[in-house]
Amino acid sequence: MTNAGDTVITLHGTGCPGQPSAIALTDTTVCYSDSVVLTSDRSNYLTWSTGDTTDTISVSTSGNYKVTYADSNGCQATSQSVQVQINPAPYVAELNGFNTICLGDTARLFVKNAATQQWSTGDTLDTLAVSPADTTLYTVSGTTPLGCSYLDSIQINIIPADTPGVVSNMVPADSSLGLSKPVQFSWAPASNASQYDLYIWPDSGTKPNAPTISGITSINKTYGGNPLAYAQTFKWQIVARNSCLEREGPVQTFTLRQLPDLVVDGIQTPSSIFSGQQLTVSWVIRNQDDGSTGSTQWDDGVYLSQDTVLDGSDIKLGEAGNISFLNSGQTYSQSSSFTIPQNTAGDFQIIVKTDDQHDLIETNDNNNADYDSSNAQLSVSVPPQPDLSVNSIGNPQAITAGNTIPVSYEVLNRGDDDAEGTKLTKGSGSCGTFYERHWDDAVFISADSNFNLNNATQLTTEYIGFRSDSFQGISCSFFSGQFVQQAGASHNSASIHNGHLLFIRSDRLVY
Repeated sequence: MTNAGDTVITLHGTGCPGQPSAIALTDTTVCYSDSVVLTSDRSNYLTWSTGDTTDTISVSTSGNYKVTYADSNGCQATSQSVQVQINPAPYVAELNGFNTICLGDTARLFVKNAATQQWSTGDTLDTLAVSPADTTLYTVSGTTPLGCSYLDSIQINIIPADTPGVVSNMVPADSSLGLSKPVQFSWAPASNASQYDLYIWPDSGTKPNAPTISGITSINKTYGGNPLAYAQTFKWQIVARNSCLEREGPVQTFTLRQLPDLVVDGIQTPSSIFSGQQLTVSWVIRNQDDGSTGSTQWDDGVYLSQDTVLDGSDIKLGEAGNISFLNSGQTYSQSSSFTIPQNTAGDFQIIVKTDDQHDLIETNDNNNADYDSSNAQLSVSVPPQPDLSVNSIGNPQAITAGNTIPVSYEVLNRGDDDAEGTKLTKGSGSCGTFYERHWDDAVFISADSNFNLNNATQLTTEYIGFRSDSFQGISCSFFSGQFVQQAGASHNSASIHNGHLLFIRSDRLVY
């Protein structure tokens, strides 16, 4: 029952059709040249697993096929699969995969996926052995297990069996001595050869079954791997070959050079030194093995070590290049000076390592370093330093701002070394050219009794110089005791008034 103004809603049922069918109209197992026709019991809204949307399709590939129904109402269903088997086509091939053989060799042909076969030679076996004198085309026909007919062919190519020639002009020449790795091998080409195999083996051994390097297409090769080793003699041979035949070349010998072995002898150093000074070290380098160093350059490194073992914690002072090559048993003596780093202190060993960067090939790289065993240790200490101190300041008179104030003060060197200044000035006068080492003293005024550069006013600086007649600094006088300096200073600032303190700072910019 409805009343006026009510809304009436009618529900409609929307049933979906059942699962579609995929139907084979032909046999589902067919020959390689045939196809299978599939259809559906529906005519619209179809999509096959191949992507086709017609009601009937034709397939020629083995696999499982199905069809999906999907309409505009959202109904969707997929059929059962139909398995299709397309038998593979028979084909003929050579058993080892070689379609090209040498004259006199045999090729073995076979047919795959066939039930019967008839060769162009008249044979009916599944495998056929042929050894043609010329390039020949072989055909085969027959039936498949399903009774389908087939026809296939294969061409066997023949290479003339020409024997390669023998290589010549082999380098290294026979019985060559003193060679280095890698060895450069070369030879003159052999006739009828397309590739070469290189054999290398120890003089006391037998030729290996496998070549050291095979399939070389050039007439030279550089090689430094196994079995090559220094100070040994080796045999070598080149085998020339083509696709059919090979021919051995002559066997020759060569000997790799003897190697040197450098060691450090006779290190000499002083027993003590100050940091910052030049340390003179003398040493001897000896070649204790049978080989020569030749023309190779190398460096001898000098290290400062806290023990007798060279490691990454040691300080490298410097290096010196070798002064000559060394034949077996020869030596050279070397001497060089190195600066001890500033502020270094303690007892150290001086270690010298020859061939420091491993520029040489040696029989032993682990014995290149040694220390000064004749000297217990090198004692390094920080050198004595000057220590300037303002010893006294004269009592200045009261002064008003803008006037000149006389200042006198005394500076005392309380250190253990002379103070001569690190600044160097060249000058000239009645006595000729002179060099003067100097530093500057500064006069400050401040209202604070604790000196602080930030709140002190600098009135003047005073030049303190000591002359020398040579650039090397052989001073005519050094400041080792005390001196009294008179300073005149003026300042126009109104902030200077009674109650301010005078400060003297010797070596204003740090000695």
